[in-house]
This record gives sequence, structure tokens and C-alpha cells, in this order.
Amino acid sequence: MRRQYTDHEWVTILKNPDEQEQLCAFYRLWCLKESYIKAVGIGIGFELKRMEFHIYSPEVPIGQVISDTRLYVDGMIQNRWQFQETRLDDLHYVAVAVEHSSMRTEDMTEFTMPNFKHLGFSHLVDTAESLLESIRR
Repeated sequence: MRRQYTDHEWVTILKNPDEQEQLCAFYRLWCLKESYIKAVGIGIGFELKRMEFHIYSPEVPIGQVISDTRLYVDGMIQNRWQFQETRLDDLHYVAVAVEHSSMRTEDMTEFTMPNFKHLGFSHLVDTAESLLESIRR
């Protein structure tokens, strides 16, 4: 997997001597890369080393959302992109990529997206509607 990360990202992964922490950094960066690829809809044909993430918050607290990670593509910062990250538990990261395409780059520093919410299974079930009922109508 070394070929999927830039030198900067690989240093980020290896800077902690603890192997479990290295694995967490690996998965966190992978989630960030996947979120961007899915958001732009270009799929796995995109060379992943063209993008590089700079992580400013080394820890992602479980249940909290952080959004200070920055993306560079081909060496240029992508200010129109925000990445909201959280941890579901000790091993599972979530990253959501949000593009602010209608905003001018200089306005991005003042803009904050509302954080996504983690919905539990009970919330999904309690608010669900039957598909069969809507088809019959």
C-alpha cells in the first residue's frame, strides 16, 4: 500500500512508533482518499498519489467531528474542499468530503459546513417508511 500514499502521508503514518496507531493513521488517510474519490465520482482510476492530505488534528475523538484536514492535488491546496472526520470506535473512521463549488476561494476561511450527524440503527428504524406502502399509493 506504500505506493498509494505520498511521502508526506507515509511520514504521518509512521511517525508514531506504536503499530496500532500507525494502522489507525493508515485507515484514516485511506478514508479521506476514498471520500474525495467518491465525491468527485472519478473512481479508482485516479492515481491516489496525486492527492495528499495534511492532518492538523492528530487525534479524532470518538463521536466528535473535526474538519481541519487539508487536501492538496498535484501539489496545490484545494480550499473548496472540507473533510469532516469522526471515529465510530477505536478502529473505524468516517470521512465525508464536501465541496463548496459556488464559493470564491477567499471566502472559504469564513465558511463552516454543519457537521454530519451519526444516526443509530434505532433512529433509522423509527423514522423508516415502508416502500410497499409508497408504491401502492
